[in-house]
Amino acid sequence: MQSDPAQAWTPAAESERLKVLRMLDLLDGQPVSTLDALVQAARAATGRRMALVSLVDDQAAHHVSRDGLDTLSTPKALAFCSLAIRSDDFFEVSDLRTDTRFAQHPLVDTAQGLRHYAAAQLRVDGHALGTLCVLDHEPGPLPVQARATLMCLADAAAQWLDLQHRHRLLESQAERLVDLVRAAGDWAWESDEQDRLIWLDGDLLRITGIDPAELLGRPMRAEPLVDGGGQELAQGGHLLQVLERRQPFSRVVSAMDCPRGRLLVSRSAQPVFDLQGRFRGYRGSARDITGRVERDKLWRDRVALEAVHRSRSAFLSRVSHELRTPLNAILGFTQLMAMDAQHPLAPPQAQRLDGVRRAGQHLLELVDDVLEVVRLGQGGRQLASVPLALAPLAERATQPLREMAQTAQVSVQVDIDAALQVQGDETAIGQVLGHLLSNAIKYNRAGGRVRLAASRQGAWVRLTVEDTGMGLEPAELQQLFQPFQRAGAERRRVPGSGLGLVLVRELVGAMRGQVDATSTAGVGSCFTVELPAPEGAASPLAQAQPARRVLYIEDEPLNVLLMQEVFKARPEWALRVARDGEEGLALAQSWQPDLALIDMNLPDINGLEVLRRLRADERTRTLRCVALSADAMSEQVQAARSAGFDDYWTKPIDLNHLLDAVGRAIDGA
Repeated sequence: MQSDPAQAWTPAAESERLKVLRMLDLLDGQPVSTLDALVQAARAATGRRMALVSLVDDQAAHHVSRDGLDTLSTPKALAFCSLAIRSDDFFEVSDLRTDTRFAQHPLVDTAQGLRHYAAAQLRVDGHALGTLCVLDHEPGPLPVQARATLMCLADAAAQWLDLQHRHRLLESQAERLVDLVRAAGDWAWESDEQDRLIWLDGDLLRITGIDPAELLGRPMRAEPLVDGGGQELAQGGHLLQVLERRQPFSRVVSAMDCPRGRLLVSRSAQPVFDLQGRFRGYRGSARDITGRVERDKLWRDRVALEAVHRSRSAFLSRVSHELRTPLNAILGFTQLMAMDAQHPLAPPQAQRLDGVRRAGQHLLELVDDVLEVVRLGQGGRQLASVPLALAPLAERATQPLREMAQTAQVSVQVDIDAALQVQGDETAIGQVLGHLLSNAIKYNRAGGRVRLAASRQGAWVRLTVEDTGMGLEPAELQQLFQPFQRAGAERRRVPGSGLGLVLVRELVGAMRGQVDATSTAGVGSCFTVELPAPEGAASPLAQAQPARRVLYIEDEPLNVLLMQEVFKARPEWALRVARDGEEGLALAQSWQPDLALIDMNLPDINGLEVLRRLRADERTRTLRCVALSADAMSEQVQAARSAGFDDYWTKPIDLNHLLDAVGRAIDGA
């Protein structure tokens, strides 16, 4: 390169760009799975030797995701992308040797040097932070379709970076709110569940003339409530009545008699709950506002804090809604590319495209979590309280996570009696189970286990989600149900918003239940949810047992999806899916289905071995089994029947008659 195009940028603009880049905190060399998937897709779609996501700071271009290149960074003066981010959104040099800006570049001026470079900018908050680029040793421009695909993938990468940036902004705003609360009063205080003062700090003695030791261990006083002018409220009321509500309060003014006279004290406090949801006291601040100046200052501080709360809610809502538009494009384009029958993708490209789809879906789930937090915090969601059969709810919550569990090499077991009922909201319980199960899978280890169980405990139904994952230290456990507290998961690049367990706590509390957690570092964790059991006899919903229980052992996701869609036509039937032979055997033993549909080519053991083990086990010896295979050769069919299969169905299966065939197979017809 002959010049540094950064000189064309104003210092102010460059300073803001670097500020956004630093907030993302992605330059530490740690892998980023979402960007890795996009880079792999870019390389495959364009057919180039190398593909990179590069972020440019004031020193170098950092290659945070790479495919075909091992270099972690390139000095800024030598980095192609340092020029690309200052050019048009799409930057391409079809032959680097003939371009005077690059002809003498050390990576070009060799016999086997680079010849082609194409890059699309990654813009966040109006700033070009870097590029998604492809490089090759052969000259020549990208085809039109490849260029369009590269631009689409770059847009997906930019949207992911933008979401990370907004998430960091939310965390920063939360920290500011904490600082505002700490700075709101002249002294801080803490009480226990019986409203006794257990801690005092600040200038209490100087302001009131009271030694803190005289108040510790004693109940707070029934100080009369007053208005901004210091007059007792016409309707009466005192401080203890406010405390009895066990809710957050802000700027409650009461009259306090002390050696210095009668003071007007403004208090704000937040209730403290333990892991079981039991009230443990208050933490708050207090301020003497006796003088008119102080009362005026308090008024301005009321207004400021409310504005912060309104701004926070508005910001969260606006960000969440605006993110849905680009997410719709990301998910829509990936689906269109996957459905394009005229230009089908090669299997490796389809697999990488699926990685983009999963990343986009993950971002959509994060947006939904943020919206749900806002909605719950504003009281905008009313939950139902009706008797519900728990087993179908657990099945619907588990089913979408099977693929995640298979990818993570984690087995998932569900042990819930079909007759068990719970009182609550169907959607909310599904959300609670979904968050707890997905966490148990994400924070597990390869070869680990997750178990969902439930039982009736008097007037309560107890659900437990156990895992054999990394576990938590005691200090991490204490912060578990706080917003954006992820016990270091963000440093390990485990995806998540830090809001899932907050939603679990809020939803369970809204259904008059409790949530608890225990954990041992290096061993695993157990989350327990207790919800009310229905009163009186079981409802007809719980008595309506599934007419059919069908186990489907299949590792191909598309086949699983088709089977699940077909079974929706018979909601009284139960379908459960196992993704390999070992999982199928365990599920057959624990669930006791009426019929097993077994794919003959499974990733761990074949269908014949699955059948042999089923027939050798007393618990599954009489289970009716049907073989599924794309192999329609007569000798294969005969071999399966000779081995003991009750029937042999060839793929593709006639979906129009599948349910009738299932019924006949169960009945032995």
